[in-house]
Amino acid sequence: MTTIKDLLSNVYYGTIRQITEDLVKQVEDNESFYSNKREKQDQSDIKRINKLLELTKQTIQVYCGEGGIPLKDSKFEKFTIKHFPEIVDSLRKNY
Repeated sequence: MTTIKDLLSNVYYGTIRQITEDLVKQVEDNESFYSNKREKQDQSDIKRINKLLELTKQTIQVYCGEGGIPLKDSKFEKFTIKHFPEIVDSLRKNY
């Protein structure tokens, strides 16, 4: 079975960056929308955001992983620290 990591390993880093930027924007837009609204997220919203977060995590791991762009001082550093603190150290150790 092909994984997201397998697919992304065949993509240029500029394209991975663009994919990551789009995913980060979708997550941030969703967070902003619900933080400014009195309505709560329903289960379908929660599932969708969790799927977006998992995709975003995997793209950041490829983009900032071994042989990739350093996480430190990257445009994804703050987002990664906020949403994926468990992978921050491993991404920073590579550099």
